[in-house]
Amino acid sequence: MRAMLDFIDSNAIAKEWERQGLGVWDENKSAINAYLSLGFEYAGELIPSSANPNKYFRHMVRNSRS
Repeated sequence: MRAMLDFIDSNAIAKEWERQGLGVWDENKSAINAYLSLGFEYAGELIPSSANPNKYFRHMVRNSRS
């Protein structure tokens, strides 16, 4: 995961992105914890899945690194 985000960070710098965002299933606690440890934060409320009525996902964001 670190290599993937390093790649994204280098592209974010090159493209002058100010913010990065992603969505993750709320039940995927290990991914959420990994993203939190890499500087992502929760953004807003849980969002219900339109395809899976009993599932929710979280929007997470972080500022791009410079």
